[in-house]
Amino acid sequence: PSSFEIPPSIVTPEQIMTGGTEAEAYEGCLVKVEIVSVDNPDLGNGEWSVTDGSNSVRIDDHWDYYFFPETGQSLTEVAGCMDYSYDNTKIQPRIARDVVEDGVTRIQRVQQVLYSDLLKAGFDSESDKSYLSDETVTLEGIVTMPTGLSYAGNGVKFIFEDEHGGPWSAILSYDPDSSAFPILFEGDVVQATGYISEYSTGESNMTELFITQPVNLINIGEMPEVSDISTGDLRWPTTAEQWGNVMVRVNNTVVTGNDFQYEVFAVDDGSGTVLIDDDADSIFVYFDQVGPPPVGTSIESIRGWVYHHYGYYSDSTTYKLEPLYASDIVFGSGPPSMMNVDRNPCIPDSDDEVLISCNINDNSSVVSAEIMYSVNGGSYQSVAMNNLGGASWSGTIPATNSEGERVNYYIQAVDDGVDQDGIETGTYPFDSSFDQLEYITRDGDLFISDIQYTDWSAGNSPFDGCEVTVTGIVTAGDEVYGADEVYAIQSESGAWNGIIFDGWEGAQFTLGDEVTVTGTVEEYDPVWHYRWDNNTKLTNVANSTLNSSGNSVLPVTVTTANLAEESNDVESYEGCLVTIANVTVNDLNDYDWSVVDDSGVECLIDDDWADSEAATLLGSLQAGSTIGSITGIFNFSFGSYKIQVRNILDITDVQLDVDEVFITKPYTFTLHSNYPNPFNPETRLRFEVGAQVEVKLVVYDMLGRIVRSFDKQEYTPGRYIINWDGKDNNGSYVSSGIYIYRMKAGDFVDHKKMTLIR
Repeated sequence: PSSFEIPPSIVTPEQIMTGGTEAEAYEGCLVKVEIVSVDNPDLGNGEWSVTDGSNSVRIDDHWDYYFFPETGQSLTEVAGCMDYSYDNTKIQPRIARDVVEDGVTRIQRVQQVLYSDLLKAGFDSESDKSYLSDETVTLEGIVTMPTGLSYAGNGVKFIFEDEHGGPWSAILSYDPDSSAFPILFEGDVVQATGYISEYSTGESNMTELFITQPVNLINIGEMPEVSDISTGDLRWPTTAEQWGNVMVRVNNTVVTGNDFQYEVFAVDDGSGTVLIDDDADSIFVYFDQVGPPPVGTSIESIRGWVYHHYGYYSDSTTYKLEPLYASDIVFGSGPPSMMNVDRNPCIPDSDDEVLISCNINDNSSVVSAEIMYSVNGGSYQSVAMNNLGGASWSGTIPATNSEGERVNYYIQAVDDGVDQDGIETGTYPFDSSFDQLEYITRDGDLFISDIQYTDWSAGNSPFDGCEVTVTGIVTAGDEVYGADEVYAIQSESGAWNGIIFDGWEGAQFTLGDEVTVTGTVEEYDPVWHYRWDNNTKLTNVANSTLNSSGNSVLPVTVTTANLAEESNDVESYEGCLVTIANVTVNDLNDYDWSVVDDSGVECLIDDDWADSEAATLLGSLQAGSTIGSITGIFNFSFGSYKIQVRNILDITDVQLDVDEVFITKPYTFTLHSNYPNPFNPETRLRFEVGAQVEVKLVVYDMLGRIVRSFDKQEYTPGRYIINWDGKDNNGSYVSSGIYIYRMKAGDFVDHKKMTLIR
């Protein structure tokens, strides 16, 4: 007999809701409600409800239909079997096509087919085709395979996936015209309109979206979670079809074959073999150079998308796993890595030997480790480190026997070469030409300049993490601004001589007090990461002594160019009292003001630390106002460097009337070059915002893979800096190479390249 489908009965919520006029009559029947909206997205136990504006009916999840309800979401229709359980009547949708959105179509509704059809697909080679074939739809998702990465003949293709991930959540788009799509990176949130088609290769059919309108890049988001599956899940349509184009991962596999005409090798985790293919150009190049892994090789994990093309159902070769990058295949190789590096004593005297300890890890074993050190810029000497058991190593730098000596040092370790890459050497920090650890020998307390000054472009304090005692004169305190228990002190007029401290309750210092304080040096604040990063400051101040009062420190006279974010001097004025002269207000926003002097380069002033009188005056400024001089504490917070005005005496000769000759420079949407570049281990990503808007910044490698994504923030017009420490989203240091950083602010999108040298 020929197959036929029973159409659902069109009903209203009033008829079938709990206690509805015909709830009993439709029990067990296929029904459909039309033109409804979600009124409760979570009734518990997977249930939710829709309303037609008058009455509400429950929807349950006895079957998987991959819909994620949101309050107020409009639906064209919801179909399913009527059910009664736990004192309520409810609709039970069967698959994704039973819940139809009003507007953008979810990818699962395009992809999911009935299990009964999947049972036939392995024999008739066609029952796995989409029920929306040839229909025009608009889909939204996150790019998981960027353009230009995988083989597409003379054309171009990419994959995007529903943000929720999971079964049936991804689709591939192809166009024979290589210029049809814009450059798309991992994590791009796109909307694409086109018609659904099937790409057939013998027994295999893959559902695709053939795009007919320009792709709309609407955001930069986070990648969907990768699903862990078994290799056996990719051998037959009933378990494999749901993973078509989806990013998945197989774990703890063994290579079972490596002599194939088209694919690279096969792996098995004990549930059945699956082929690993090289559709991605990077995978093709990698294995062309190193060859396939030997049979019997243990592979910890392989991440990739599932391609349904060519092959035969008879030997389960129609579904293949496609890694995008060599790093998607984890063999466990790599150079030794060092962590938990410690120095004892943290602040050495001239006659102290200095014990350096750390944990050194490698996938096989570490053969040797050594400390390379230099005194006052002299030639480097080597000190062997000893293995104390397990991953623990230590070595000793000899005493300098002289005060005020600057010692720079780094660690390097060598493994046994068992890796496929051979013998490898790891270093900490990762590139000694850009950053090293360091200390200065002092037989007494440190100077502020000892804490602040560094020869290395990373700008980190030689005493980061150490408890130190320093003396300085209070240049800003509680009586001039509202940031509780936060002070600036300075030892003398000049660069490198100022520092900020916080975290001590009950502080009662005033301007001009000479104080001695004890606290911990901190470069990267784990709590106020965005607010304070890039500042060397003291935290957890435990002791303080008031030595005298009525002292003064002359501000350092600088230009706005000295304080601009791209200046080579900017780090040296951190925490210092500075003065700029003869400036004009260029622009202002809700948070700060940009000013410019004869150098023609802008810097920022702020009122976060100002008393009410100074804040009122600053609030009256407008673009074109002129100021004789501005004095304040220079610091970095909330993404930008700025002068923190303290009181009315810090602002002289203010002319509020606009200088008619002066032409302001409005902020625009701009992504600037990073600084420094090349860099190691960190760099500053600089950008300008022309209007109040949400900004997303993402770092990619040259293959378009997400390396580091920064939290989306709403910015007002102005210039900003985000520090990138050379780590990926997992907190691991990335390797040397060229990286792309990309900014999306509203409709503005731009990207630039930078080079990391380790």
